Amino acid sequence: LINPDINRGQMMIATDTMRQMSQSLYMGAMFFYHLSPQLPGGHDGVWSLGGKFVSDFWQFAATVRPFQLAFHSSFHMKVNENLQLGAEMESSYQQQTNTASLGYQYDIPKANVSFKAQLDSNWNVSAMLEKRLIPFPFTMTISALGNHAASKYEVGVGLTVG
Repeated sequence: LINPDINRGQMMIATDTMRQMSQSLYMGAMFFYHLSPQLPGGHDGVWSLGGKFVSDFWQFAATVRPFQLAFHSSFHMKVNENLQLGAEMESSYQQQTNTASLGYQYDIPKANVSFKAQLDSNWNVSAMLEKRLIPFPFTMTISALGNHAASKYEVGVGLTVG
């Protein structure tokens, strides 16, 4: 039971399970139910099946939501100590959307710097540079996001404590 609100007649219920089928294969299921007068029909439920295959340097995961006719998959690979690659694809017949994205993370340990970038099929390009300010418990972040098709661009600067 998640955040029940009896006065407003709202509640959420989530249950999931993931089991190890073999040394590298995991499979599971999840059910999420939301009761609220603000939803069309007053309630909504999502049931999904998923699994992941794990090896020493990479992993692949997939989730299927059969009643929504939706599919999600992801792939992550650690190329070496400094470079990681990722790919993701999501498709939903109900929402009529398909999105794919590619990304990477490159770490420079001697400089305490991490660079991350991502490109998706909606022409969103994002990048982030993180610099750990040793010996202080701070991380300085500079980020940018651009969508060339929509002519929308954002830039941000942040400081994380901890």
